[in-house]
Amino acid sequence: HLNLHPFDEQIIGAFVLASGAIAEMKTGEGKTLTAALTAIMTAKEGQVMIVTVNDYLAKRDYELLRPVYEACGFSVGLVTHAQTPYRKKDAYTKDIVYVTNAELGFDFLRDNTATSLEARVITRPLHRAIIDEVDAILIDDARTPLILSGKGAADVLDARYKQADATVASLKEDYFKKNAKTRTVTLTEAGHNFVQNKLGKHNLYAADNVLSAHLINNALKARFMERENIEYLIKRGKVELIDKMGGRVMDGRRYNDGLMQAIEAK
Repeated sequence: HLNLHPFDEQIIGAFVLASGAIAEMKTGEGKTLTAALTAIMTAKEGQVMIVTVNDYLAKRDYELLRPVYEACGFSVGLVTHAQTPYRKKDAYTKDIVYVTNAELGFDFLRDNTATSLEARVITRPLHRAIIDEVDAILIDDARTPLILSGKGAADVLDARYKQADATVASLKEDYFKKNAKTRTVTLTEAGHNFVQNKLGKHNLYAADNVLSAHLINNALKARFMERENIEYLIKRGKVELIDKMGGRVMDGRRYNDGLMQAIEAK
């Protein structure tokens, strides 16, 4: 179908992966075909998920190798971030599934918080995963947690986030202090007084002003620590986080506790 013939390195790599070990292959030695051989060797035992770092690679390899898998009698599916739950559920029923690590993780979390079996998208037992760029996925990406953001209070506070950002944006340099090592930003006494006057608060840290203090703290970090094109970038009008270790966009990842909304307000 592809007029490709596996080299010895690819065959050896497939046996290594099938045994459950990690195979290190140099650029150009054919990881894509090695993963496909492993999937074909093991798919009779149970479902195989081929986990990649982004939707582009998953789609590319799915389209390239689908005829090969089908010729061997296996069904093959593709799961991407843009798909509806219905399409995802169908893709997850296949013998061999291409999916990103982030999407698989989020779908697993959503399934475990679903209120009914029908709402789940992963319906087959998890059996085997072949991981492309295992160091990036199991080490680098493991530093960033997968967090589901619900339609909670933070989602309806746009005006408050914008107000906090506007307040922080008007601070003078001696109104705050940055600590690059701990990645924190704190108000000086002058800055504290300025913010209180700006917001019309007598005591920013009083019990009834907890939300205001939280919004200001997030706005400080968003404006002075989270840098565009370093910690995040703007893609199609949306804020996308950047993996600091690998420099890749982390599809679907969001900061929690309101920091993401503070960056969006900025």
